[in-house]
Amino acid sequence: MTAASRVRPLMFFGPRNCHLRSLKADVAFIVADSGSRFVFAEDADQLAKLVAARDQLPDVAKVILVDGEGDGDWVMSWRDLARIGADHLRAHPSEVDTVIATIEPE
Repeated sequence: MTAASRVRPLMFFGPRNCHLRSLKADVAFIVADSGSRFVFAEDADQLAKLVAARDQLPDVAKVILVDGEGDGDWVMSWRDLARIGADHLRAHPSEVDTVIATIEPE
């Protein structure tokens, strides 16, 4: 198993993303169809579309909000994600090297 095959897809919703003008139903379809487990939303407007479609997104474990605060449940702030990552790297300093070593050609 390659490292890439263990990674679940990510999706980013922001002003430079072509899906921004999509209707809520379209957003639900696009995210669900992508198989994404983690979705990055740039701001409250993009988050609102995802929250409105949450019942149609059972595979999405977390939404990471780039500009704003998390809700302590489904939505996490970018700042909290960065803190969790830094804490993990302090506890597991060789983690990045370990994962890189497992990457193989597809």
